[in-house]
Amino acid sequence: MDQVIQAIRELQNQLTQFETKVDERFDRLESRMDRLEDRMDKLDFRMDQLEQNQLEIQDNIQVLVKENWEHKKDLHKVKRRIGME
Repeated sequence: MDQVIQAIRELQNQLTQFETKVDERFDRLESRMDRLEDRMDKLDFRMDQLEQNQLEIQDNIQVLVKENWEHKKDLHKVKRRIGME
């Protein structure tokens, strides 16, 4: 009977050690996941900024192309007037 009780106590100790190790691992995993989530939030914010900047750049390019196209038409008129064409 003493051997059975001793075996149960050993199993209880092993189970307690196992639970402690699992808790420690989950705590580390949770900490890593929190850091990853923070990094993802920062990345998401940065991507939003980049997208906004890209839209602004596209708008600026469209304005520049339109302005230059209009100047190109004016340049042809000037060339014709002075006899370069």
